[in-house]
Amino acid sequence: MTQYMEALKKRILNQNLFFLQKDEYNDLHKDFLTPLDIYIDCNLFQSEIDKFHDSFQKWGNRYPNLPRFSVPLVNSNGRLDNVQDPSLGSLSHWNEDNPDNPLIENDFSTPTSVMNIKSLQPLKIFETYLTRSNILKWYKDAEFKPHIDTQVPTPYLRLWGTTDPTTIELSYFSGDSFNVVKNIEKGRLYLIDTSIVHIAKATGFNYQFFISVNSEAWKLIKTHLVAAK
Repeated sequence: MTQYMEALKKRILNQNLFFLQKDEYNDLHKDFLTPLDIYIDCNLFQSEIDKFHDSFQKWGNRYPNLPRFSVPLVNSNGRLDNVQDPSLGSLSHWNEDNPDNPLIENDFSTPTSVMNIKSLQPLKIFETYLTRSNILKWYKDAEFKPHIDTQVPTPYLRLWGTTDPTTIELSYFSGDSFNVVKNIEKGRLYLIDTSIVHIAKATGFNYQFFISVNSEAWKLIKTHLVAAK
């Protein structure tokens, strides 16, 4: 176990976090993307997010040539002026680079002013559960390489959506190949199963809603599953 993994394990244990177990996790995740009955008004969102243009930062530091940008919805201090905001990038990469000070999702629990825009008010139902959450802004050829974000049992669940499904290719590994997700709806929020190896690539410009919540939110999420209606 690497240095940061040992420190990270201690931090998680000291937080006394609630872990969602495998049966409950599988019961929620009907598919790689499970639709929720929650929508973001994308036209309104795109008109509102423009005023935060100068607050977007590059996503992480491992692939500086990729056109990936982000602004925090929930970070460690609620500010948008953090020169190096660790919430805007892979926490695994951050922890590898800062092994003496590893961070977990719960270290980011303060909403920024972006959360106050009218179009994002549907996210308020998760207000008490939100952890590290962002708006991603991707241009053509931006991507996330194959990875896993979640190990089950898990203290966190992930929600995702996009303003333009025609310019994002989201795929997950099943069996011996990657399957491209079909029929993603503009503005709909999805529960995403990030315990499965997955990749994403932009074929054009889009925004993505990149949301993390504590696993305590699982019962609330269950009431919003379209499959449960």
